[in-house]
Amino acid sequence: MKMASLLTTFCIFILSTFGMTSCFEWETLPKNVVYSCVGRKVEFPWGFKADGAGLIRDIRWLFNGVFDSMMVATEAYGYFFPTTPYSQRVRQLTNGGLELSDVTLADAGNYTVEVNVEVEGSLVSHRHSALLQVGDGLMTQGGTLTASQDPVALWDSSDHQWTIRLTCGLFNFLGQPPVQVIWTTPTMATTASSGYDNGHFYLTLSSPVKGGNYTCHIPHHLLSDVCVTESNHGNHRVTSSVLVGEVEARLSLLEAEQRTLNAKLSNLSSENMELGGGLQVIQTLTDESTDNLTLYISEQLETVRKELRREVQDLRGIAQKQQGQQRLLGEQLETVRKELRTKVQDLWGVTADLLDGPCASVNHTVLSDASRAVTHGTGLLCDKSLTLGWYRFVLNGSPAVIPTQCVELRHCGTGRPYWLDLQGKELPAAGQETDARACGTGHHSNCCELQKPISVRNCGAFFVYKLTPFSKCNRAYCAQEMDS
Repeated sequence: MKMASLLTTFCIFILSTFGMTSCFEWETLPKNVVYSCVGRKVEFPWGFKADGAGLIRDIRWLFNGVFDSMMVATEAYGYFFPTTPYSQRVRQLTNGGLELSDVTLADAGNYTVEVNVEVEGSLVSHRHSALLQVGDGLMTQGGTLTASQDPVALWDSSDHQWTIRLTCGLFNFLGQPPVQVIWTTPTMATTASSGYDNGHFYLTLSSPVKGGNYTCHIPHHLLSDVCVTESNHGNHRVTSSVLVGEVEARLSLLEAEQRTLNAKLSNLSSENMELGGGLQVIQTLTDESTDNLTLYISEQLETVRKELRREVQDLRGIAQKQQGQQRLLGEQLETVRKELRTKVQDLWGVTADLLDGPCASVNHTVLSDASRAVTHGTGLLCDKSLTLGWYRFVLNGSPAVIPTQCVELRHCGTGRPYWLDLQGKELPAAGQETDARACGTGHHSNCCELQKPISVRNCGAFFVYKLTPFSKCNRAYCAQEMDS
């Protein structure tokens, strides 16, 4: 955790013949809120300097939690004494700093350091506190990310325009999380969040809005900052998508702009009525004045009326332009609908081709766990829960196959990896199927110590395999991308 570079100085002047001074300075302080994860270490980098005639009596560290309060440790005469509950878990860093290891959820609470200084027989205490927040798993509500779209358009005061806002959360950090959420747009471009508010990172979309899937995710190198590790996360927990309808979003922005224009017209109409009443009062007063004053006021009134008429005409022109934009948008929407109908018809054609393809009769299941890759080390992956049937492998969104060469022990996210032994045969051609065996790597470099029957079919763009479950763990089928 980063330190806040603060410098606080407290001086006491000792009234003596020598005019001595005792000064106490905080040199380094932790942030007001410190974050940590279960099982890790956390540091409170308190550091101070005491000069002059003052004598440091002792240093105390205290904990105040939800259910209990207690002394953590003391330091006196150069000796550090942790209390029994913390005897194996705390150590002193700088003169006032403290490190707590093997953090648990019960450690969450307020930590205080108290430095007691004796000056001319009086005891002066210097205290500073920091709040520790502890996380276990992804620090969001429900332990997953949730992306959503605000139901109505919002006004962006910085850009002075209406926007569509997408949110990603809900984080349960007491302040802004020490991470950043990245968004992927429908064009596969990546962009940072526009800001953070009330537990959500948000992205604002201004006109014209591009429809499609918007995905938010936490970058891989920042997962540990939200208490997610390689062994306990999956893409479904740190990634979430929301579908933005282009037509609905643009209509929402247009309606918001129309409401703004109507409000301006209404305000101007009210001002015009108030001015008209004032003009009547002025006209009454001019009847009691001289002819010259009457003429002068009449000319001023006519000038004001002309200016008002010009403003009303300008606003009517804006309203007509807005109506023209609505008609243009309607025409564009109809064009989009026609294009969508054409694309749907094309997709129906592609679907028909797929249904008539070489794997039309094979009902298969997709296996997409990234830990199946041959480049992945050991893990707890187990295919004991599979049922007898056809399966297709996908890695990183691309078609994958079972490797046809021996895989070393403790790879593919499991203890004993299984690979495809064609026994001298070639992979089947498109639309063809062949039988082979799946070999499980054993000890002493035995590549086929364990065996299982397997069938493979070539579906043209990908392969499917007829797999049988294992009776024990940890055993699993390996995968590698087709181009490798």
